[in-house]
Amino acid sequence: MDPVAFAAVYGTPAPHSAAAPGMLGLPDTPALRCLDDTRLRGVFAGGLLSIASRRENGGDLGPWSRHLPRGARLLASSAFGFLFATTGSDLWVIDPHAGQVVESDIPLAELPEVVCEPALREDFLREPLFRRWHALDGGDLIDQWLCPTPVPALGGSWTVESLRRTDPAFFLSFTAQLFADDGPEAVQVRRLAGS
Repeated sequence: MDPVAFAAVYGTPAPHSAAAPGMLGLPDTPALRCLDDTRLRGVFAGGLLSIASRRENGGDLGPWSRHLPRGARLLASSAFGFLFATTGSDLWVIDPHAGQVVESDIPLAELPEVVCEPALREDFLREPLFRRWHALDGGDLIDQWLCPTPVPALGGSWTVESLRRTDPAFFLSFTAQLFADDGPEAVQVRRLAGS
């Protein structure tokens, strides 16, 4: 991804918001070298998206890590805690609100390009809702995520009025408790064929 094209969509990262990839506990792999450009690391667009930033909780996925390959670390997130994790070469997408963990067929190096797609920004990143919240709140989300209260799994809805700031570690722990390891309320883990 051309950092200039990424910046045309998300702007420049918030000052001092980037974390060095090593700070996330990720190995030095060719796939992660796409993030060597500092214009692709940090918190962007007031907090709509973060990649290799301090918001990624040091790469710690908390209880969600039990649904991912060993060594998976949090790499990127949306304002609402829609997560992207990796072991250094693969890409996993986690929706803690819906209890879904999906192995992606998108190459890790293409993550900055994929998050620029209008459909992904609207549907998964919930950019229109974030813009409405941001216009009312006026503050940036550098170290936090937003979560509806109550959470959707408990009957909450995605409205501006229901949104509350939350700490990443608390959010990961709380949402993981909403879903069981097995049974009808279990986390849905989808792996690529042959994995």
